[in-house]
Amino acid sequence: MISHWRIPIYWRLSNLYFWFFALLGGLLPYWSLYLEGRGFSYLEIATLMATIQLTKIVAPSVWGWL
Repeated sequence: MISHWRIPIYWRLSNLYFWFFALLGGLLPYWSLYLEGRGFSYLEIATLMATIQLTKIVAPSVWGWL
């Protein structure tokens, strides 16, 4: 079995980015419809969707600072 430390960083990062964007691409188009079906109001859904986008902007800077 190959240790994950022996796999080049390129392949590890490629794998991470692939799954990250695959999950986002599968989640974001349908999550608002799911929330609407669960009884959330349009304002609550918009707030949650905006939070995802805001987190993608703010989190890298905060994580880098930490």
